[in-house]
Amino acid sequence: MRRTLAMLIALAAVLVAAAPASAGQGGQATATLSGSPDPVTAGTTIAYATTFTNGTSQALPDTTLNAPAPAGFSIVNVITSGSCTTSASDATCTFGTLAMGASVSATIIMNVPSATGDVSSSVTWTTSDGDDDSDDITLPAYTTVTVNAPSTDDVFKYMLPAGGTISTGSTTTAANPQSTTVDVPSTQNGVPATISEVGASGPSDACGAGATCVGQISVVTIPATFSATDPLHLKFLLDSSELKHLQRKRLLKLPMFHDGVLVPNCTGAAGVASPDPCVSARKIIKVKPGHFRLEIDVNSSTNGRWRA
Repeated sequence: MRRTLAMLIALAAVLVAAAPASAGQGGQATATLSGSPDPVTAGTTIAYATTFTNGTSQALPDTTLNAPAPAGFSIVNVITSGSCTTSASDATCTFGTLAMGASVSATIIMNVPSATGDVSSSVTWTTSDGDDDSDDITLPAYTTVTVNAPSTDDVFKYMLPAGGTISTGSTTTAANPQSTTVDVPSTQNGVPATISEVGASGPSDACGAGATCVGQISVVTIPATFSATDPLHLKFLLDSSELKHLQRKRLLKLPMFHDGVLVPNCTGAAGVASPDPCVSARKIIKVKPGHFRLEIDVNSSTNGRWRA
């Protein structure tokens, strides 16, 4: 309910952000702002995307964006065609003259602090002809995102263009019997990434026909296209509390399912998804007497629902 309310607040903020500003005759300028992912996990990264569109009947000179970081956030990167001056607390980008009907945009990537809750933010677009102020535009845009506390079952963050890792943790317990880690390749402008480990409705949920699965279902959502030669690398850790009924030789052959379809073992070069997706390794990790973890490594060009 709280997440639904936050999403409605964010949607309303985006609609407010699109309120028009007039310049000249016969048209209006508009601006939008949104944060992604929303919600975002405290201590990770978020990207604010803003766009300014010249819907007026004239060119708009000296188009400028000012984007202050919300309290506690810090700017780490700005992706845009404009020329920017940035600090941890503020970014100012200039775009020159904007033709009729044209749009400019910027993505401001920020570190998220440890504080949780709903966070409001804003940017301001301005234009100026350097003469009188009658045709100048000052147009703010607003949005609200929700910052969640770190969780052993959910994590939401924005991957930087260089790629990186998103993980629900490196340990498992009987109360939290699975963890998921995904190494994400580099992307042109970065990408939001989420992992949610959800309880299954039964042993056959998200399994292949007639199969019996263990553990949780890992739902990986990364809206980008990857190749089989530069795939996502996924690591699933399963706690021994889920596996003690299985013999060692069966553990090392435990099947993995992707969207309900059996994932075969890899047969191609190391690090490549061949076939795509494929299981690259299974190994038993001893923790202490009577407690171990099973690690299943997968190469895949796509994300989705995973279960062992």
